[in-house]
Amino acid sequence: MGSLTKAVLGLVRGKVGNVSFRVRNNVTYAYSIPEKVNVSQTEGAKKARSKFTPLSRFASFIKSIPDLKYFWAKANIKASSAYHKITKYNYPFFLYNRPAIENEIVPRWANSSGMNPIRTSYLDKTGIRMEARYEQGWFVQLEEETFIYALVVISFYNPVKGKSQYFVFNKLEEDNFEIKTEEQFEIKIPFTEGALNNYYLYRNSIIYVTFITRDASGNPVRYSENYKHEFTHEYSDEEKIYIDQLQESELKEKTKEGYKEYLKRIFSRRGKD
Repeated sequence: MGSLTKAVLGLVRGKVGNVSFRVRNNVTYAYSIPEKVNVSQTEGAKKARSKFTPLSRFASFIKSIPDLKYFWAKANIKASSAYHKITKYNYPFFLYNRPAIENEIVPRWANSSGMNPIRTSYLDKTGIRMEARYEQGWFVQLEEETFIYALVVISFYNPVKGKSQYFVFNKLEEDNFEIKTEEQFEIKIPFTEGALNNYYLYRNSIIYVTFITRDASGNPVRYSENYKHEFTHEYSDEEKIYIDQLQESELKEKTKEGYKEYLKRIFSRRGKD
C-alpha cells in the first residue's frame, strides 16, 4: 500500500489498471488489486459473510441516533468512523441473520457512568416496564449534568408469518421518572404505534437500554452500561385475530406501494421515448 500526500491535480480516487485509490483524512492511498480472489465456500465462511448485511443495518440504526453516534465516535476503538466502530465491536456477537442479546448499543469505555440500575423488565402490548434500584456508586451526578433519560432500542425478530425482513428496529425514549436513592423505582415506556405493530408482527424481541445524561445545552455527557433482555411474545385469541387483520392490512399497503412503483417506472420509460 502506498500513500500520496501532495497531489498536483488534487486528491486521486477510483481505479487505474490494477491500482485502486482511496482518500482518507485528505491523504490518497494506493492499493494493488489482485488478479484473482479465492472466496471460501465452506458453510462456516458463508455464514460469517452473511453477518455483514444484518450487522450493517444494526450499525446504521445505532448511528442514526445522535447521542449514540457521539459516544461511539469517541470510543477508544481503532476504526475510521462511528459506523465502523459499531460494526467492529459487535461483529463477534452477531448471529448470521440478526442481532443477539450479547450485542451492545453503547461501547464500554471510561465515559460510562457505571452499571445499569435496571434489575428486571417486562414487555407486553402496553409497552415496557422496568424495575430499577439505585445502588451506591452507580450514578454520582456531575456538576454539568442537568438532564437524564432512558433510551431503548428494540430488535423485533422472527416474524409471525411471511415478512420480507427477519428483524426490525424501534427506538423509545423516556425522561418522566424519578431516581430514588436506596429505593426501588419503576420506569414505564409506552409503545409507539410502530413498535406496537411490530410487537404483534414478530414473535420475539430484545431490548437494549441505556441511561444518558446531558448538560444544560443539550449535549450528551455520559451513559450507563447496556441492560439487555430477550422476550417471547404471547398473544391471546383476540390478539391473534388482530394480528391477522394487521398482516392483511400490511400486505395491501405493500401491494399498493409496489403498484405505484410499477406505474412510476412505466411512465418514466414513456417520458424517455
